[in-house]
Amino acid sequence: MLRPLTLAALTAGALSFSTVASAHNVWLLPSATVLAKAETITVDAAVSNDLFFFNHVPLSLDNLRIEGPDGRLLQAENPHRGKLRSVFDLKVEQPGSHRLAVVNRASSPATCTRASASAGVARPRRWPARSRPMPAKCR
Repeated sequence: MLRPLTLAALTAGALSFSTVASAHNVWLLPSATVLAKAETITVDAAVSNDLFFFNHVPLSLDNLRIEGPDGRLLQAENPHRGKLRSVFDLKVEQPGSHRLAVVNRASSPATCTRASASAGVARPRRWPARSRPMPAKCR
């Protein structure tokens, strides 16, 4: 009796891990990665089921961050959002590595969290205090 139960538990565990592996890929694909001189490159951005295939939705470029080799922020040129991918151009003028990223930070936990604690405290403490309302973006 223990053996079928163990087998069932292992199967359920394996199935739960497979759902994590089937998440969508988020990626940026530059048209060139090694340049001999100052040049403009095109970068494709998408969220897809398969890496580097445009088959789901375009990646939002709202939080695109591009840093030059000296740490200076650069701007994307000609951004476009299509049905399956987003595209932008980047003028590469300085030699060195450039960093491209879409930085999606969740709202700060300090502004959108409710908590209360009463273990070992005579009076429960609440955060944020009842006298302070929750921020509008958290309601």
